[in-house]
Amino acid sequence: IEENRKPTSEQIALAAKDADMKIREVEVWIRRKQRELMPSKLNKFKESLWRLFFYTTAFTYGITLLWNEDYFWNTMLCWVGFPDLTWAVKKSLYYYYLLEGSFYLSLMVSQFMDTKRKDFWEMFLHHIATLILIGGSWFGGCYKVGSLVMATHDISDVFLERLRSVF
Repeated sequence: IEENRKPTSEQIALAAKDADMKIREVEVWIRRKQRELMPSKLNKFKESLWRLFFYTTAFTYGITLLWNEDYFWNTMLCWVGFPDLTWAVKKSLYYYYLLEGSFYLSLMVSQFMDTKRKDFWEMFLHHIATLILIGGSWFGGCYKVGSLVMATHDISDVFLERLRSVF
């Protein structure tokens, strides 16, 4: 029974016979056990609030960092001097990349320990793609464009996590 999410009536009858219980008692026990294994709304809420806090903080940091940059207001300036040398990057932008990359790496790993959601594999692929994009923009010298994309990505995740915390 433990291997199957929905045991057959034959398996339930066999378990009832083995446990010296009525079939109805076994069915009730299975239903209770399945309910215990389901993630609670409180756990989902706490996880969503934690991510909401991060995305809000990361977005605020990113906008504060980019606000005084010329390429924030005129995106054509992102390509002036391309490819940029990564050793000439401001420390604050380096820390922004480090913050974002490490967060998505931690999400990708911790996802296996967090509450299982319906979109588990989609989010796993999303985290891999995000890490590839962050790394690619950094090592490809496109950190100006990459920082703008990360800020845009963070603001959309603020709304996503806000909705996830409610539903």
